[in-house]
Amino acid sequence: MATLLLIIIFMITFIFYKNFDKKRKNNYPPGPINLPFIGGLYKLKLGKQHLSLDELYQKYGKVFSIKFGSYDTVILNEPDVIIEAFHLNSTSFMDRMILPSFKIVGKNQNIGFTQTEYWKKIRGILNVSLTKSKTRLLENLFNQEYLRFDQFIKKQLKSKNDSMFIRPYLKRLSFNIIFSYLFNETIPYEDELIPKDILDFIHASEELLVVLSQMPSDYIKVLRPFESHKKLNEICDRMSKFIKPKVDKRVENLDEETPKCFIDYLILQIRSEPSQVIKIEAIQYICIDLLVGGTDSTSSALEWMILFLSNHDSLQEKLYSEICKNTIGADDIFPKLIEKNNYPFFNACVKETLRKSPPVPLGLPHKCSEDAEIGGYIIPKGTQIISNLYSASNCEKVFTDPHEFNPLRFIDISNINNNNILSFSIGPRICPGKNLSEDELFSFGTKLFKTFKFSRPNKNQLYDEVAVLGITLEPKPFITKVSLR
Repeated sequence: MATLLLIIIFMITFIFYKNFDKKRKNNYPPGPINLPFIGGLYKLKLGKQHLSLDELYQKYGKVFSIKFGSYDTVILNEPDVIIEAFHLNSTSFMDRMILPSFKIVGKNQNIGFTQTEYWKKIRGILNVSLTKSKTRLLENLFNQEYLRFDQFIKKQLKSKNDSMFIRPYLKRLSFNIIFSYLFNETIPYEDELIPKDILDFIHASEELLVVLSQMPSDYIKVLRPFESHKKLNEICDRMSKFIKPKVDKRVENLDEETPKCFIDYLILQIRSEPSQVIKIEAIQYICIDLLVGGTDSTSSALEWMILFLSNHDSLQEKLYSEICKNTIGADDIFPKLIEKNNYPFFNACVKETLRKSPPVPLGLPHKCSEDAEIGGYIIPKGTQIISNLYSASNCEKVFTDPHEFNPLRFIDISNINNNNILSFSIGPRICPGKNLSEDELFSFGTKLFKTFKFSRPNKNQLYDEVAVLGITLEPKPFITKVSLR
């Protein structure tokens, strides 16, 4: 029996390395040694995958290969090769690598986890709906929601609670924007006042991100007979149970003459689409996409901004001065979206925050739909493609002192690398919420830093700037001291 087992292992290893050598001869990218079944996953540290891949990038170069379990994978690590793949050769890299857990989450009907033809239809419908609803709703929505957030924080300060873990409140602020944008509804900032069904949805969305980041059977096929997706299915059912009735209610009570929220516009657009490829049933999965993705990416960027500017107090004061200078004598005490270009230092702080800590540092996986050449290497059809946005954003070839938080690098208009910020990816499958997120960051960021000063409780100790990776890149939990300006 032992002899038979050794023979089987030898045959698997022989076949594996024979195929490996064949790829090398065909100008396949270099990479670490891959083991049977698990490939190169042994090289990735849980919670630090972005740092593990950055180490491999330093060793093997800007395009390298590694097997994620059973999946041939190529990692793109510098801006030029990411742009080459997703912008200049976008038709070859537009497909998604649809893993088993992705099918459960999106049911092949959402935004992120669908293939090209369906995605083109859904993206077109989304763009029209976003444009129509954004024009009427955005500025007022931001102002109204920030006022609620502002009142809540000031209430905490009045109760002598000036040191706080601000993450849950920033997440609630971001969640409320998307929730109101979708359904014209908001939730309170106090946990005890949030309805149970909404609180359960929020908890389920947080669980979803954790479970998705810990699914070894997605890549290691031999584990699939032993891996139950019961937990993932249960989380998705809880989320759909909350969202679907709200969508059904909007469909039932839709006033076609006066649509009131994004979902109303989306329903009208789907109904007017001649091909009828996108069904009304898909809306609930689109909503989950927007709520989960939109909440975490914007709130984590705001949290990082608070952390970085607390570690660099002089930069926070410079930012405050710019906001005050531009709002003196203005009709409104806070900047408007149309005035965004009047705040170069604030915009530089946002860019630097997104550069140093991109919210989704490894993007969503793509799949090569035909043999292609990137960075001088041949990428075979069917290969999984990962854009390593973390390494691209912290690349020493592109950015001077990349691990230093320095917004001033984006003030120098002669710097040709100012456009190499790929935090939302690039090309046709760029994050559909990019513009909305950037508007949120401007609207909320300018208000936050004009109204409050953020500082470290211990002035002698800087915040740890090393990130923790789940699906998004978050700072380690920290307490911030908040004071009124």
